[in-house]
Amino acid sequence: MNEIPDFLKQGYQALRELRRNEEGGRVIYQARTVNLDQEVAIEEYRFALAETSREAFKAYQRLLEMLQGIDSPGLPLYLDAFETASGFCLVREYIKAPSLAELPELKPKAIAHLALSVLETLVELQNSSPPIVHRNICPESILVKQSDRDFRVTLVDFGLPAFGEETSASSIVPGIPGFVPPEALFQKPLSRASDLYSLGATLICLFTGTPSTEIGNLIDDNLQLNFQAQLSQIEPALIPWLEKMVSANVKKRYENATAAKAALERILAGVGLGQGAKSDRDRASTKANNSGNSDNIARLRIPAAPLRLASLGAIVFLSMNFITSCQGGPVKRLLATKECSECHLREAQLESAYLEGAKLQGSDLEEAKLQNAYLEGANLVGANLRSADLEKAKLEGANMEGSKLQGTNLHGANLDEVNLQGANLEGANLQGAELKNAKLEGVNLKGANLEGANLEGANLEGAILERVNLENAILIRINLERADLRNAKLRSAKLESANLKDAKLEDADLREANLMRSHLKDAKLEDATLEKANLEDANLEGVKLEDANLEEANLEGANLEGANLEDAYLRGADLSNGNLQRAKLEGANLEGANLEDVNLEGAHLGNVNLKDANLKGAKLEGVNLKDANLDDAKIEDAKIETPPEETTPPEPSQ
Repeated sequence: MNEIPDFLKQGYQALRELRRNEEGGRVIYQARTVNLDQEVAIEEYRFALAETSREAFKAYQRLLEMLQGIDSPGLPLYLDAFETASGFCLVREYIKAPSLAELPELKPKAIAHLALSVLETLVELQNSSPPIVHRNICPESILVKQSDRDFRVTLVDFGLPAFGEETSASSIVPGIPGFVPPEALFQKPLSRASDLYSLGATLICLFTGTPSTEIGNLIDDNLQLNFQAQLSQIEPALIPWLEKMVSANVKKRYENATAAKAALERILAGVGLGQGAKSDRDRASTKANNSGNSDNIARLRIPAAPLRLASLGAIVFLSMNFITSCQGGPVKRLLATKECSECHLREAQLESAYLEGAKLQGSDLEEAKLQNAYLEGANLVGANLRSADLEKAKLEGANMEGSKLQGTNLHGANLDEVNLQGANLEGANLQGAELKNAKLEGVNLKGANLEGANLEGANLEGAILERVNLENAILIRINLERADLRNAKLRSAKLESANLKDAKLEDADLREANLMRSHLKDAKLEDATLEKANLEDANLEGVKLEDANLEEANLEGANLEGANLEDAYLRGADLSNGNLQRAKLEGANLEGANLEDVNLEGAHLGNVNLKDANLKGAKLEGVNLKDANLDDAKIEDAKIETPPEETTPPEPSQ
């Protein structure tokens, strides 16, 4: 029998051991305060190295400060902390309730609502500043106090505290084997999605009746949980939700507890399980009334953190449940089967819905609410998504060929590898969207907002991009051959190695754009603004740049053979080592331009302004400089061969 430690010097008398985690060096005791004779729970952490103990104690001190500022019915009251010879202890409210590991088998409906309660608590932890990662979610760390009408769920036994958007993994206080997310096993950064894996594994144990000590039997060599064959008694719609929760690849999980909770609420509402057990938020006042003298023993040795706003999850849940029930069959069928081709889903409420691989071809989703929805690999061919809200939706690999997306909000959406051939996106909001390698041939994006979007490697051949906003967009290696970009905003866009052959760029704004090594042969850039643009080593053969503004542009090594630069403004531009053979530069302003070693053979330089220009080593054979302004120009080593003047033949005698 394990010896009960002596905590009398710290003001506590340990009564009995409740449970222990050998791997994490953690033991939980039921205890009593010496002065107030109130029951508490003491979490003792033991370490072999004193340095490790001090490091962990500091982390837990910070955790206590934060937890004392979170008013949540899903968390116990944390009261005290003190160091011991072999580690340290946390003192919290004692909750007389069994853990999930000790409960008899629960019904699927109860498990689902229990999951919502835990997710609600995780939302609060993740919404704190900085976000808190629990790191030790398992059946043993979830206490459940049942009554005839509802249950209270409390999350206890935090692992080594982790804070922030992404936190470094640590092996100081590991979680329970089988419930630790793969990224933690390999010392990779943790995130909000890490706790979702642990919760998903816990729920799988409950649904399958697997003891937590035997969860390893469900894990394959690829660290993936295989449980589907043992879930014959639950709603089929819950299986893909669980699969996403426990994906070994963190990027394929729900991004955070808010997204996972919203998706689960929709599934439950869709299959008629949306009502039933009370939520923890509804029981917040009950906890305050029933906490007895807990508040009397809260002698906080650590300053409390500021109080933060409680989650509105319960209100969101009730409103979504009502909306979904009003919509009727199509939404329920879609959520349950992920098949609803040619369905009427106008104004459907599908925020954060899990619809990976859904078959929605030809469906009417006009003005549908699909924010944060998971639509990876979905079939949306010919779907009507006019004015739909797809902000931050996950659409990787989706097929949206021929879909109608006029006025659609795709701000921050992930559209990597998506097929949008022939789609109509006129006026759509795609600000910050991920469209890497997307298929957008012939797409209509007239007037669309793609500011800051990532279109690297995308194919937009023949696309209509008139008046599109692509400022600061990533367009590296993009195919814009024959695209219509008239009046487009491309300021500071990254167009390295882009294909703009035969593109229409009249009046386009390309100031400070990076077009290094881009292919612009026969492109039309009349009246375009390319001030300070980087066109180093770009291919501009035969390009039309009449009246274009290229002030201080970098055209070093660019190929402008046969280009039309009549009346273009190239003041201070760098054209060194460029090829301007047979280029038309009549009336162009090249004042102060760098034309060192440039090839201007056969170029037309009538009335060109070359004042202060650098023409060292330039090739000017066959160039007529008669009317050019060469004031203060540097022409050392330039190869100049003036063509013979034309003579008028004498008139024949009569």
